[in-house]
Order: sequence, then C-alpha cells, then structure tokens
Amino acid sequence: MGDFPTPIAGDDNLTPETRAFALAANLRDNTRIAYWGDLRRFLDWGGAIPATPRMIASYLVAHGASHKYATLARWRVSLGKAHSGQELEDPTKSELVYAVLRGVRQKHGDSQRRVAALVREQAITVVNAM
Repeated sequence: MGDFPTPIAGDDNLTPETRAFALAANLRDNTRIAYWGDLRRFLDWGGAIPATPRMIASYLVAHGASHKYATLARWRVSLGKAHSGQELEDPTKSELVYAVLRGVRQKHGDSQRRVAALVREQAITVVNAM
C-alpha cells in the first residue's frame, strides 16, 4: 500500500476516504493503514459516511460472531475518526453503539490474552540475566 493520502485544505474535490482522515495526520503509519482498511471494509459492506448510530451498530452486530471484540472496538474508533475528520457528528459515541459492543463482549467474550505483570524480584532477575 502506498502513502496514505492527506487532504489538502480547501479542496472540495477530495474523496470521502481522504477527507475522512484529515484530522488523523498525526497517527502512526500502521494505525492510519489499519484505519484506512477499516473504513474501506465498512464502505464495501454498504456503509456510508456520514453514518447513523443504527448503521454502525448493525455493522458491528453483523461481524460480532466472526471477529474478536478488540477488532470491533478498533472499527468503532476508525469510523469515529472518519466522522470527526470531516467535522461530522460522531455516531460511534452513541449509547446504541456502546450497548452493542457490550453485548458482543458478553455473548462472545473478550478473548484478549491477559499476562500478569512482573513483580520486582522477577524484574531484577530478568535485568541481571541481561
């Protein structure tokens, strides 16, 4: 994938994808690429910018059983950036969208791997081994 397009101030002929990330120029390349992919996936699914909270919720529900909670949460953030980047109202901050994500988490779980933090003695052992 090439460089992520950045919007030119005052250009009304920009694509929705370019305009969507006007405020995201300070993101790391990998994050911008991931957000770009998330937006393309949403648009390919049939979504549109601007979206309604109901559309975002339907999109998350449609993928709730096939994708991990963390992926769905990132999609919510990506779609929020797509709206705030165009100075549109962010539908991802609605109670409906939050409720859908909570429901997905409760039904399918949050399979994020949890790792215990090192205690002081373990950290000292690791540093001494280096």
